[in-house]
Amino acid sequence: MLTWYLPSFYGDIRLEQTKKDQTKLTIVGLTPAEKLAMTVLLREAEKERVVGPSWNPAASRLLDLDSIREQSLMLKAPISKVQKLLAKQLKPGRDQVTVVRFGAGKMQEMSERQLEALELPPASPKTKDAAGSTEGAKASTAEPRLAATGTDDAKPAVAATVARPTRGCPAPDFELAEQRATDVMCAFLDPQQLADFKSEQAFLSVGADTGHRYIITSRHARSVLAHTTRSLFDVDEHMAYCVHDWEVPAAEEMLALHAFLSVPGLESYLRAIPHE
Repeated sequence: MLTWYLPSFYGDIRLEQTKKDQTKLTIVGLTPAEKLAMTVLLREAEKERVVGPSWNPAASRLLDLDSIREQSLMLKAPISKVQKLLAKQLKPGRDQVTVVRFGAGKMQEMSERQLEALELPPASPKTKDAAGSTEGAKASTAEPRLAATGTDDAKPAVAATVARPTRGCPAPDFELAEQRATDVMCAFLDPQQLADFKSEQAFLSVGADTGHRYIITSRHARSVLAHTTRSLFDVDEHMAYCVHDWEVPAAEEMLALHAFLSVPGLESYLRAIPHE
């Protein structure tokens, strides 16, 4: 079945076609913009319909949009309809292009009509009627069906909807505050911590009071947070601590955690905060 990735910031939203008119929605660690898009989708999913059942009458109660853990939801709707609604919300006012990669690796831009054809059942073999004409002859002039037929190399394997890039080469627009905060934090890291931060956006810090090892992770490092669940994680106790400061750049938040762990007496303050 087809997997479809939406134009989110970190690939946090994906759709999987489980049946012709059934879609599995999976989310993980949504950004504020993605939460707004998901709110619109959940409202649409619960809507009573004139024809057919709602997509999922309990949709909003089954997902916690503020959680960073991976969550899934089944929707009684074609994958093309779900992606169209979400893509419009995620990149409003931007031209968007959907591409499909087939089993053999070939990529193709898809029209809306072709996207809907992905959900159609395989075309039945052509037969001749009493007049000797071949059924489906009219279809030969239409856009091709792209349902999963033929060899695996010809089957659609994965799809993505992306916003059309803006042509031109301006310099990357990095927040100066983020740059300065990172430079300051790096001045407090030893060579190994610095190397870990550059490769993983996370590093180990040792508590001055307990000697425990902690992983301090940037709130932007989604792949690491998928395992540690929080910015502060005690390796020796295998425990995440709920402590954060989202009013400052991520690097400044990491530096504060590192400083409190490294100074005798201050580690205890972090450990006293309620955790999960």
